Amino acid sequence: MQEDIGKIIGSRNKIKFLRFLAKNSDWQFNLAFIAQQIKIDKSAISRLVKEFEKSKIIEVNRQGRLLMFKLNQTNKFISQIIIPMFEKETKLK
Repeated sequence: MQEDIGKIIGSRNKIKFLRFLAKNSDWQFNLAFIAQQIKIDKSAISRLVKEFEKSKIIEVNRQGRLLMFKLNQTNKFISQIIIPMFEKETKLK
């Protein structure tokens, strides 16, 4: 199942990033914490953040010098496809 999602979305890093945020959609996280949790280099996460922020897939909130990220649940792609997809994935396990 995870490989199928990879074919749809693209890179494994994107999937790991989106899966983590979807499973924790009510929370905000900083770059270092996400990188540690999904075991991806911070520079790779930074590139994904820029891409996803530009596409309005994530929201970025600045708290002083710290940037916090969460899924943009007002984005229909996120609320109607991404979050339900990862919820179903969890139920299939």
